[in-house]
Amino acid sequence: MKVGGDVLYNTGVLGRESIKVTSHSGIGLSMLKLSREFTEFTIRVEKDWYETWSAIMEIKSDMELTVPMVMLGTTTVTDIDGNVYKTVKIGDQWWMAKNLRVSRYRNGDKIPTDLSNSEWEDADYGASAIYLHSQIEGLNSAEEVEAAYGKLYNWYAVDDDRGLCPEGWHVPSREEWTELTEYLGGWDVARGKMKCTRTEPDPHPRWKNPNTGATNESGFSGLPGGIRNAFGYYGGIGEIGYWWRSTKVSEIYLFYEDAIVDRFDISKRDGFSVRCLRDD
Repeated sequence: MKVGGDVLYNTGVLGRESIKVTSHSGIGLSMLKLSREFTEFTIRVEKDWYETWSAIMEIKSDMELTVPMVMLGTTTVTDIDGNVYKTVKIGDQWWMAKNLRVSRYRNGDKIPTDLSNSEWEDADYGASAIYLHSQIEGLNSAEEVEAAYGKLYNWYAVDDDRGLCPEGWHVPSREEWTELTEYLGGWDVARGKMKCTRTEPDPHPRWKNPNTGATNESGFSGLPGGIRNAFGYYGGIGEIGYWWRSTKVSEIYLFYEDAIVDRFDISKRDGFSVRCLRDD
């Protein structure tokens, strides 16, 4: 059995003479060349980097194999708390592939959290929050919510000079978000390529049905972490993902029914997710 081809992800056809796995991504990930003969092989893939699936197969006849995702050549970054985030290269940019969950600024100072609704509404300083697990079916603790969806941060935390992102990383500007979406084909096209494909009844983290158009072709793995609004109330988990931008007070969001919006009419006290971008 001869195996050959550049392997990234998507659908592979296994045959008596060759294995060919093709990519529809074009996101520039490192590729693995397979070029030796064998009769048994192991395939290990992940669905948007959360759920691992593996199989050992013996090639006996032609067969089709659908591969959810194989990501090769990925890297990680670690925050001051020791949380590890997988990263993905999209165009010339390196992005975190999960939402930030850090509890301290880069200098070690704690970010205030566990604020009541009134304290959140009055806060004119950096603060973070974890979506209430009591409002999420299938998650039973704050720790489980944080691991799945990350934390929500107000604008003051994003704009703090002590630094929210790990060393060598930063909260992306409006222009840097635009570079991302333009590389993916523009706002109308980028939305599906940026959304995690995990959809109920997949385990958390996941989108509410129908998660229209989601392919996660970019590897960005956008998640619907919801919001803590300026009055302290939570909403939108599973339906919408908001991310801060460092340019002015602005954000972008992805919606489970496939909307992506560039918006400025928001409050500094809103709590949104954060994705960090590697410094040039």
